[in-house]
Amino acid sequence: TGFDLALPGLDGEVEVIYDERGVPHIYGTTRHDVLVVQGYLMSRDRFAQMEFIRRSVLGRIAEIAGEDSL
Repeated sequence: TGFDLALPGLDGEVEVIYDERGVPHIYGTTRHDVLVVQGYLMSRDRFAQMEFIRRSVLGRIAEIAGEDSL
């Protein structure tokens, strides 16, 4: 169920293993690589939440939810 992904700027290979609760465990040769992958996973997994919060703060939720939802 895994996949390979090439992220630019990594110094070596990084392995991500998800446990039974869906929590990612990140293993890499450098701290930099681990943090880059952590940032990638955070943005991939939480993009919708971050976008909702951003639009909420700006008062622009109706752009994605529609005016009738307010």
